[in-house]
Amino acid sequence: MFKIGEREGVDFIYQQLMVSKELLEQIQPKIMVVSNTMARKFLGKERQGERDIWMGYTFEFDTNIGTDVIKTEGILKDTPVFF
Repeated sequence: MFKIGEREGVDFIYQQLMVSKELLEQIQPKIMVVSNTMARKFLGKERQGERDIWMGYTFEFDTNIGTDVIKTEGILKDTPVFF
């Protein structure tokens, strides 16, 4: 079992997130509902410069629909995400 802060643990989490990202992009959801604070962080919603990037998505609030949308170029661009 990995301990938080160990390099191997971080690498393992990152690899699992890349699998999740690949699955999301294959599924191509019309909307996403994220009801977990850590998942929000992993997606990149709480990104601070080069910190907390993880899956690499960027978000922008869309006032027309009242929620964030993915702004990262790619398959999921403009997908609404409800946090």
